[in-house]
Formats: sequence, structure tokens, C-alpha cells
Amino acid sequence: MFYNFKKMIQKNYFLFITIIVGLVFFLINIFDLHYKMIDLNITGRKNYFVYFIICIILSIFIVLLLKYSKKYYDNIPKLFVVLGLVLGFLFLGVSPLFTGSDEQNHYYRIYEITEGNFLTPTGKYVGSKMPKSLQKTYDIASGKNTTIKYKDIKKMYKIPLKKKNKVIYGDSPVSIYDNTALYSPITYFPQAIGFIIGKILNFNPLFIGMLGRVFNLLFYILLGYLALKIIPKGKMYYLLILLSPNMIQCASTLSADAFTNGIFLLIIALLFNIIFRTEKITRKEELLLFILSFVIALCKIVYLPIILSLFLLSKDKFQDGKKEKYLFIVITFIISCCVSLLWMKSTGGIFAITYDQTQYQKEFILHHIIEYAIIFIRTMFNNFTTYVECLFVGTTMYHSQLAIPSIISIAYVILVLLSSKFENKKWNYSLFQIILLSFISIVIIGLIGTAIYVQCTAQYFAVGNRLIMGIQGRYFIPVIFLLPFIIQPRRFNPLVKKDYFIYLMLFIHLITLFYAVNQFLI
Repeated sequence: MFYNFKKMIQKNYFLFITIIVGLVFFLINIFDLHYKMIDLNITGRKNYFVYFIICIILSIFIVLLLKYSKKYYDNIPKLFVVLGLVLGFLFLGVSPLFTGSDEQNHYYRIYEITEGNFLTPTGKYVGSKMPKSLQKTYDIASGKNTTIKYKDIKKMYKIPLKKKNKVIYGDSPVSIYDNTALYSPITYFPQAIGFIIGKILNFNPLFIGMLGRVFNLLFYILLGYLALKIIPKGKMYYLLILLSPNMIQCASTLSADAFTNGIFLLIIALLFNIIFRTEKITRKEELLLFILSFVIALCKIVYLPIILSLFLLSKDKFQDGKKEKYLFIVITFIISCCVSLLWMKSTGGIFAITYDQTQYQKEFILHHIIEYAIIFIRTMFNNFTTYVECLFVGTTMYHSQLAIPSIISIAYVILVLLSSKFENKKWNYSLFQIILLSFISIVIIGLIGTAIYVQCTAQYFAVGNRLIMGIQGRYFIPVIFLLPFIIQPRRFNPLVKKDYFIYLMLFIHLITLFYAVNQFLI
């Protein structure tokens, strides 16, 4: 009997080790729950029982997902749809409304867009006239997304919408959404559809928000599926990034990042599909690249440099050769830049009211360029490990509410990097491609840091602060998308099977969900 047991362990050692590690993290969360109950003077065993039951249900879902998704292992796009939908709805169900990063601000911005206010009104305050019930629903948790728990959902459910009972938002801490007021309406397209349907059906604010989450997730799955279907290389690499806990968390809340990252990856996928094939670019593909460039310009100006990658298209790809190539690229780039700048100009009133220090920060950078360069480099060096750690999992999830251990976050980064080595064939990279994409990556990183320094650091810390404050690792994910087309990894035979990458990814998701349940339970 002992021999049979030993043989079974040797045959399934990988499964056995992950089960043991999973139990360790489960027990860690049980003890953490115990200490929180002591701090909050909560007695009884009800919370332990609830936590245990939820974690068992989550574990069953993950095991079933692992079992029934195996038939899609050879079809990465379909595998993404299956895993993305299940994991997305698990995260959506585990996290109460408003627990996402600035989710209440996204909520207010989406709602005003569905009311026809594409540009947030500015006056004494920055904010539209919207139902008081939206703020009241958020007030349930004292107006802080870091205190919302499962017990608050029942209270939120009881608050009706009452469309006619409106107030001006922006005049109190719980109704301020000046940061998301800067976002273009196009970034909230999926969530707005959910909100509109919810309003037509006269749902309460809670259900309207959850419906917006659902449509955000579904649209993210659609964008990811299309990208994975046409991208010519690194499908496993992109699958793991798209399915990372941080990305799924964004897609299952009201965050606009899921839409932005999806569009960015779709541009890359379509572009390199055209580059690495023999057929010429079609008129439909030209139009699609133009539309995607236009959209990314309205999402975030820091990602606008990706349009420069159109120069990688050779003149032979166009029907009319060199003339058509440069005409297409110049028109696309100029219009995208103009659209982005026009949107920034239209939101100037919001900056003047709520980010009045930005002008001083701009002047500081212009008059102290070398000093700012040192500040930028110092920030990147000092926080490099933090940014890497928080790329795919990390402690910044759900507005920095999850205390995810570094070993889990780093493990996922390693998983993604190793997955890039599973490539069926060697691609020919030109020196121009490597230089251009490297330049685009550096410019994007520079723009991310500068935008945060000008807007957030100046307003909430100090003008000329010695470090850039407010950068999160997930902001660099679009740069990570470009890596397979800059660096070609050497092929190798890993110690574990390719299937185990999916297994480990799901295991890390389960651990993350354990921590999420712990956070939102009490």
C-alpha cells in the first residue's frame, strides 16, 4: 500500500507539490482572518466557515476548468475564451462593486456618458448632475472602496436608482471623479452598453454597475480572442499575460485599462500579421489599422507612439508601393495626434480646477531637464523590482488591498518569460525593427513617468519631487507586449511540460482568489 502511494506521488509529483503549497497559502489566510477578527473584536466561527466554503467552491471551479480546458490546449484563442470567461466571472463574483482601483470614479464617468455628457461639465466643481442613489450606494462603505465587504452588498441591493432625484457630483469627497473625467468616452464603450441596458431595465445602481462589469469582461475577451487569432508568434506568452490576475481583475471591474490594453495588443497583432506574411495589406486592413490608431489615441496619449510601428510595413505590402505607404502612415499619425491633442485641450478646464499644480510641474521639467532626467532614472532604478512584481499580480490589485506574497508575483513573471521560449519557428528580425520598437518602448515608458509626475506627483506630493509617485507596474504591460518582437528568445526544452504552464497559471489565480476572499469577507 505504501509502495503504491509512493508510486502515485512520483507519477504526480507536480500536482502533489502544488496541492501542498496551496494548502499552506490557505492556512496563511485562515490565520490572517483570525488576527483580523481579533483586531475587530469579532467572535464566532461563522467567518471561518464562510471562508472555507467559498475557497472550496473556487477550488472546484479551478479543478474543473483545468480538466475541461485540456481539449483546447492546441487552440490558444479558444483556450483564452474558455479560461478568460470562467476566471473573469470568478473574479467578478468574488470582488464587490467599487472594490476595483478608482472603480467608483469610473462608475460616475460611465454613468454621465450614458446621460449624454461626453465631456464632464466644469464650474465650481467638476461633475455632472446624476442620481443621488449612485453616491448613496457607494456611501454604504463610508465612501471608501478599501472598506467595502460582502456584508455591504445586501445594503447596496436595497437602494433603488430613482433617476429623477439628481444632485451635482464633485462637491464632496465621495462624489469626486476628476481623474476619470479626463478619460475619453470611447474607453468606456463596453461598460456604457451595460449601463444603458441596466437603465432601460430600471435596475438599481448595484446591478447597473455589475452589468457594466460583465460587458467590460466580454469585450476584453473578444479583443483578446481576435488578437490571439491573428498574432503570428508568442501565443502562449500573450495568453498568460492576458489571463494574468491583474489583467483579469481590470477586465472584471469597470476599469478602462482592459479596453486600452486590448486595443494596443490588437494593433500589434494585426501589424505583425501583415509584416510576417507574403500577402499585401488589404484596404480593409488599412482602414482597421487607422481606426485602431484613432482609438488608441483617444485612450491614453502615452501609448500613442505605437503608431510609429506602422513604419515597419515595407512598401511591397502596399498596392501602390512607397507612395501609398507614406501617405497612409502620415495621415494616420497626424489625425491620431490631432485627435489626442484636441481631447487634451477640451479637458483643460478640468485640469485648471482639480490639477492646478500641473502647470508648475511642466515649468519645472522644462527649466530643469537634466534634474528631471535624474529624477526619472532614480525612480525607475529605485522601484524596478516593485514594477516588475506588480506587472501581472502584485500588491496593487484592487486599489492595493491584496497582500499578495512576492514569491507568487515573481513566479508569474518567470512563467510569462519562460512561455516566450515556446516558439515553433525562428523569425527574421531586421535591425530597423529592433531599433524602432526599442525606441517606441523607451518613449512610452518616458511618457508614462512624465504624465504621472505632471498630474499625480505634483498634485498629491510636491512640485519638483525627487521621485515620481503614483506609477503602477501594470501601466507597462503594453511595453511587455512588444518584447517578443524586439528580443527573440532561444528555444529550449523546459523541465516541465507545456501543459503545466496552464496548470501553474490557474494555481496562481486560485491563490489570488484566496487573498481576495479574505480581504472582502471582513
